[in-house]
Amino acid sequence: EKAAQNFNFILILGSGGVADQSIPITGQLSATALSRFMEALRLYNANPNATLVVSGSGFGDIKSGAELQAILAISIGIPKNKIIRSDNTLDTDDEAKLMSEIIKGHHAVLVTSATHIDRALGLFHKYGQSPVPSPANYLAPIRAGDIPLHYNIPSAYNLNKSTVAWH
Repeated sequence: EKAAQNFNFILILGSGGVADQSIPITGQLSATALSRFMEALRLYNANPNATLVVSGSGFGDIKSGAELQAILAISIGIPKNKIIRSDNTLDTDDEAKLMSEIIKGHHAVLVTSATHIDRALGLFHKYGQSPVPSPANYLAPIRAGDIPLHYNIPSAYNLNKSTVAWH
């Protein structure tokens, strides 16, 4: 898999968190945000000259989702000057509009959840930009081996997948 493509920007769409200073930064971000961040980190390691663009409001919390992602990035050694924060984006349309202005004329990659990538790309196209998609947080990966019987038992986890699909 070729991750190095000389990207100028790695765009990470926000996915929430809670600024609970009693736990590590990895516990403050949502599981979805962490999955997206890990994909962005993989891309950053292959494209170390790229700038991360992190987004997401705090929705009333003392720190925005973008700030939490930036704190995580800095804690693992990504220089602060390689991070652009978009703290006040309230939804994907806001993110696409603002990030489209930032990446205009540059090679960029978009990281969001696999279930969300098509919708997000459509919004970027609305603003005249076409970042390369790099989905994360797959909810239905294809197994290579046998599927255990317990996978067919109804569960709250699978009900959540239905909720995500409807969203």
